[in-house]
Amino acid sequence: MNAQTSDRESGGQATEAVHTQLTNEELLRHRQLSLFTNRDAEKRALAAAVKPDSQTRLLHLTGIAGIGKSTVLTAGEDYCRRHGIVCARVNLGGQRTPETILAELFEQLAATDVALADGQTFTNGSFTRELVRLRSVRSLVQSTESASRDTRVMAAGSYAPVSQGESGVVAERVLAEVAEIVGRGDAEFLFNPGEALTRALIEDVEAWHRGDSRICLFFDQYEQAGASVDEWIRDSLFPGLSSALLVFGGRGQLTPGWTRWRSMTREIAIEPLSDRDMRLLMKKAAVQDSAIVRRIMELAAGLPLAAGIAVDLLNETGGRLELGRVQGREVVKQLVDLFLADVPQELVTWVQRAAVVRSFNEDTLLQMATDPGFDPAPVFEHLARLSITQLHARGLAIHDAVRAFLNEELKVRAPTRYADLHHRAYQYYSLLLGKGLSAEDQRELQIEQLYHQIRYDPDAGLVAIRELIESTTLLSQLELSEAVLSLATEANWSETQSLWVRYMDALVRQQRNTDNRGSAQILDEILTDPLCTDPDLRVRAAAYLAMNTWYLGDFQNAVHWADVAIDNAQRVERATGFEHIAVEAKALTQDRMGEFAEAVDTQARLLESARATGDKVAEAWGLNNLGYLKWHTGDWQQAVGHLSESRNTFEELRHPYGATYPQCHLALVHVACGRPDKARDLLHTTLEVCRERGNREIEAKCLQNLCDYWLAVGDPSQAEAAALEALGIARAFDLPFYECDTLRRLGEAHLRFNTSQAQADFTAGGNLAASMHAHYTLLRCRLGQAQAELAVGSVSPELRAALLDAARDDRQGYGELRSRVAVFTGRLSLADGAGEAADLFVEALHAASTCNAVALERCAEAIAACCADADRLDLVDDVRERWTWALTVPRTASAVELAQARIGDLRPCLAPEVILERMRGTSR
Repeated sequence: MNAQTSDRESGGQATEAVHTQLTNEELLRHRQLSLFTNRDAEKRALAAAVKPDSQTRLLHLTGIAGIGKSTVLTAGEDYCRRHGIVCARVNLGGQRTPETILAELFEQLAATDVALADGQTFTNGSFTRELVRLRSVRSLVQSTESASRDTRVMAAGSYAPVSQGESGVVAERVLAEVAEIVGRGDAEFLFNPGEALTRALIEDVEAWHRGDSRICLFFDQYEQAGASVDEWIRDSLFPGLSSALLVFGGRGQLTPGWTRWRSMTREIAIEPLSDRDMRLLMKKAAVQDSAIVRRIMELAAGLPLAAGIAVDLLNETGGRLELGRVQGREVVKQLVDLFLADVPQELVTWVQRAAVVRSFNEDTLLQMATDPGFDPAPVFEHLARLSITQLHARGLAIHDAVRAFLNEELKVRAPTRYADLHHRAYQYYSLLLGKGLSAEDQRELQIEQLYHQIRYDPDAGLVAIRELIESTTLLSQLELSEAVLSLATEANWSETQSLWVRYMDALVRQQRNTDNRGSAQILDEILTDPLCTDPDLRVRAAAYLAMNTWYLGDFQNAVHWADVAIDNAQRVERATGFEHIAVEAKALTQDRMGEFAEAVDTQARLLESARATGDKVAEAWGLNNLGYLKWHTGDWQQAVGHLSESRNTFEELRHPYGATYPQCHLALVHVACGRPDKARDLLHTTLEVCRERGNREIEAKCLQNLCDYWLAVGDPSQAEAAALEALGIARAFDLPFYECDTLRRLGEAHLRFNTSQAQADFTAGGNLAASMHAHYTLLRCRLGQAQAELAVGSVSPELRAALLDAARDDRQGYGELRSRVAVFTGRLSLADGAGEAADLFVEALHAASTCNAVALERCAEAIAACCADADRLDLVDDVRERWTWALTVPRTASAVELAQARIGDLRPCLAPEVILERMRGTSR
């Protein structure tokens, strides 16, 4: 039967079947419970834990596959219902995400219609209000005529855009477009509603709690929860549900992160059934022959699944059970093989078809059929009677251990039929996706669709998964990224395809922002693999590796891989987005290595490209980066212009997250120009947004800049506190350059009250900077180290020589720092009575004049102060004569205009006339 026939015959039932419960669900539950045998310890544990005064908030049932964990959970649900305890159950198999788990939990809780506080019910509580808000935002975006097709599709619930090739770039544009329509907050809520929905469900559950009972939430197949889902349950859902009991069923131990909840956790290992219980099970299954009972008991060894398959064989073969062919280990697999060989072929065919999909109902069976006029009801009911079949939210499912054996056998024995069945399943989910389902349902079905696509058309499936992960990376949908990645890692691939899977693994690791080093290692292994010849893969992997190694402070490799990406981008269509990532990484790396002029040129080309493509988001980031680079070069007037334009663009895009970057950098300029109040306000606003959105990187940068602020207003203890907090973030997230730059700031704070600690800070920061070839930061650390040494005695000859070389280095972009180094070394020369002080002071003025008026003014003041301290005011005249611009007061308007052109004007209130007048007073 083709897809069109299935759609016509099933009508609207396919849509309805996604969530409707089976008409004979209670019968199936009864069948499962009727075979439930003993498990007294588990039942007693649940009865005790569900009491409101119990200290147990998590009951973890563990055991091997087939031991009966799911049946114990079903018995637990039955206990709750019989005792009036509200409960819900979800299966974590099949790449679940928090949003889909929450939706399923809510649906079951709402079906109980239990009253909350103030007469509310689950159907009109906090969760419902958030769902209404979510659907309202989605509807507004979809009804906006100017919205692009990609925007409307992704707003409706699609994981990835329609456009292929650069999903990540498209996703960022979609996010910007949605933000223009509904605001950045609602845009982020639309694509990442999990946090708000989690809060809402917790509020509803806690509001319902009356003190005389608990809500009980069952989670089956917990071992299949991805790392992010486990983290979400552990760190968000569980802590908030103080009045609920969570019950896990899984094969393995809890992850180490659960250790802190150990006092509230009870773990029970489900053991094989005893001989007595096995006999009782056989009696319930109506197996009368004592010899057969003994043989089944001997083979099953207390494993209920094995016993159940043996009973199925007995029933389906009319009492003929040849268990002598089952020998040794892997009893379940051998029993499955025996089942395939001995039961009627028609049943084998339907078991295989049912095993291809991860869940099934009558509509699914109709799609998998080949005969016109096929009635799925009898087949469905027959499958429901088998012990290998379990209840599922969307119908039934073959036990996952048995599914694995059946699929592997079919793939080897009949690969064409195997692929065809997966193709049919893919078409079935395509039909469902065209039915206008909710976004939550769409996302569940897209996962299923991908699961089947990679099994009948691996090449197309791999591209689809890649596009999806690149899209979710840009939208910060980590749980979804991990879910989709697990689809790829579970499948079998060729060696070259496996390189793509590893690339996606690296992206997800990078997205977590806690494993940049692991991500970089994977990308490096991919790019150095002889099989990695595809320029499409190379441009992607190299671009991300360039950015990753930049974060890790491996600057030389960052430049190398950026160049590799840029080179490969010329041979790939639709690679502009990845080329932009590489160019940005290169510019930022050049900046941190102190190659400011080169960095400005690189970033300017990127900004020009972004503007040429009309990409406002890329333009905003480009302006931010260029402004930050201009700050480093000392061109503060242009820095303020670029950063202000960047912030305005982000605000126009309703992008407060992006605006935190230029705001944080603008604060630096305000501190440098004597506007601490403006800097403080900007930094506190930015810090609040960073903490709200979880942006730890820019939070660390804000704290660094707060350190600068506190130093500027004369509070080194507050500066120390800000720097220590920033240092903690840098080390926790493996950001060595942030660590280095924070140590330098910490040294500047300690220089005011703890000189010995300052020396240690500057030494540690300098060593890190040297290891990263971060020349500019290394010079700043050396200057701080020299100041600390001078405060307690004298500067070491080696350090003094290094600073003297730096003072005479006319490297472009170092003007402001070089002027300070030159003044410091000039001061040392004055103290020694050496004659080179005037040369160094003139060098300092030349360096400062390449930057801005503020730097030049401070340089002149510092020189005059050095001369006064050394009682060498005569030296001022010598310096004035040799560098007339700085200390000779212009008398004519043309001279003032010339000074303005030479020095530049940063602010209206700091006009050149004012600067030069202040210089006149200083020189006197």
